Amino acid sequence: MSRLLVSLPIVLLGACGVTEDDLDAALAGLATTADVEAAVDGLATTAEVAAVAASVDDAVEDALDDHLADVDHGPTVDASALTTGTLDPARLPVRLRDLSIDLFGVLPSEGVVMGTGGFGNTGLRIPDAGGNFRFSFVVPQDLVGSEMTLRVGWRTDNTSCAMSLLPNSLDRHRAGLGPPTGSSAAGLVGPAATMQAGAVASVGYVAEYSIGPGGGYPDLLPGDGLAVSLYRGADTCTGELRIVSLSVVYDAQ
Repeated sequence: MSRLLVSLPIVLLGACGVTEDDLDAALAGLATTADVEAAVDGLATTAEVAAVAASVDDAVEDALDDHLADVDHGPTVDASALTTGTLDPARLPVRLRDLSIDLFGVLPSEGVVMGTGGFGNTGLRIPDAGGNFRFSFVVPQDLVGSEMTLRVGWRTDNTSCAMSLLPNSLDRHRAGLGPPTGSSAAGLVGPAATMQAGAVASVGYVAEYSIGPGGGYPDLLPGDGLAVSLYRGADTCTGELRIVSLSVVYDAQ
């Protein structure tokens, strides 16, 4: 029993990162494990054994307190903030989120059809004569800042030519505000780079557009309703422009 009283606290201390030297200092008058065992073995009553055990417990607790006081635990969070909603968002990590837009829920204009099947045939097929499509989404609640990026996946059977897919309109809805003013596509900018088809047909590409404040709306807020429309403009390709994926990327917290 006496060995158990001594060895158990030592094991616990080791698991917490406290060395035997820390324990020796905490036990003060008991210099070695043998001293502790001898003291316990020499006790006549259970009460005396319990008293020594309590003394060892106190020493262990003191050593642990001293050790933990020297450990850097990083920033602390007020527990009440988790229930009152006062947690500072700045303390949370910012991460990139991706909001997928259902391609089959897109509304195409006349002349634009939805291709189905495999081997690159699925997607909106916009002819050389032009056409547009539109879709809508709600700004997510975890948006950070006032900008989002629209990513449009596309391909064409044509080679060595430039496609044109331009902003057509960006409609907005927010409780307490009227419809947007000015340019119909205010706040929708892109594509970020020329939509150049390379020397190999049907290769996948991605065009990026910025969605931000505009049209009398000074910012983007979670819960804003956005309706986006893009159209095919004049370009140097003669075949179909196929839209194969749509997503909105944004910083979240």
